[in-house]
Amino acid sequence: MTKIRVLEILAEADDFVPPDHVVMRLQPRPQRTSVYSYLSRLHRQGLLVRDQRWGQIVYRLSDKGLHRLKFLMQRENKALFWS
Repeated sequence: MTKIRVLEILAEADDFVPPDHVVMRLQPRPQRTSVYSYLSRLHRQGLLVRDQRWGQIVYRLSDKGLHRLKFLMQRENKALFWS
């Protein structure tokens, strides 16, 4: 589970999604508790917006999260180029 992959999943969703949506999209599939904890950490960093809908906590990518994703993807592409 990488920060880039988690942020990509949320960017692709383009809406609020429950943590289990992220769990199901990650390979290899991590433990649910790890994903819940990680999403909470990303929320504290301001990369995700959290809300309560359908009786559960849901997340979506924040503007800051989108900018961080773009930055990380650029950095990763440059690293691959120079490798």
